[in-house]
Amino acid sequence: CLVSARALVYPRARLRVLMVVDGNRAEDLYMVDMFREVFADEDPATYVWDGNYHQPWEPAAAGGAGEGAYREVEAEDPGRLAVEALVKTRRCVCVAQRWGGKREVMYTAFKALGDSVDYVQVCDSDTRLDPMALLELVRVLDEDPRVGAVGGDVRILNPLDSWVSFLSSLRYWVAFNVERACQSYFHCVSCISGPLGLYRNNLLQQFLEAWYNQKFLGTHCTFGDDRHLTNRMLSMGYATKLLNLWEEKDINRARHLAAGAGAYVGYWAVMLTLYWVGVRRLCRRRAGGYRVQV
Repeated sequence: CLVSARALVYPRARLRVLMVVDGNRAEDLYMVDMFREVFADEDPATYVWDGNYHQPWEPAAAGGAGEGAYREVEAEDPGRLAVEALVKTRRCVCVAQRWGGKREVMYTAFKALGDSVDYVQVCDSDTRLDPMALLELVRVLDEDPRVGAVGGDVRILNPLDSWVSFLSSLRYWVAFNVERACQSYFHCVSCISGPLGLYRNNLLQQFLEAWYNQKFLGTHCTFGDDRHLTNRMLSMGYATKLLNLWEEKDINRARHLAAGAGAYVGYWAVMLTLYWVGVRRLCRRRAGGYRVQV
């Protein structure tokens, strides 16, 4: 991922690379060393943060010691201030913070960037970016101010290694080349996938807190971060699109839209059927467990 990020075709003066590691223990710091190695000639900045944005912080006294010495209390978390200063002044930054999950590290990146950039691209640690990916994604947002976010085509790199990877590759192909391609025609892609997505930062900052604090039945959501980002963007009235650079097909538009709609409806029909069958079996099993014979 880091090597492909370094190889992106984009003006260096207008590009920042920010990597946030979900963990600050000794066994997590090898990722910080990898970042230093890949960006060795870019003067990378690294920081190991004891906490994160949502870790309770207790101010500590600073200054002289002893009777009569002047002491002052730190009003803000020095770790947070250090992270934000590095992110806004250095081009390549790696932050290792206290474990909190994927949404926590994404929040750190978004919050630390603030309003210092126009667009924010997200990707996963196992993503290998195409050199032209960022340039083409930016072009979509530059050309149409009504588009709030754009995603790219995602494929499995090792589709023939196992049955799981093969079936995953088929699912990915249908999801991106049929379902979301159909949704993109109507400017309402339902999910800008986490491995490759670009967002308008000024819009993202407006719903950042609501996105982080998403709850379901009173429980804080730890997954579905990409789908909720997309839903928030759509709820503001902005379009979301999919960009596919791999191929162009001269096909009948109506047939393509029908195929996309059919695949999308079929997917949810299968999922809901499996869910219904699973719930029925679970309920029967639990009901059977309470039967008492005399």
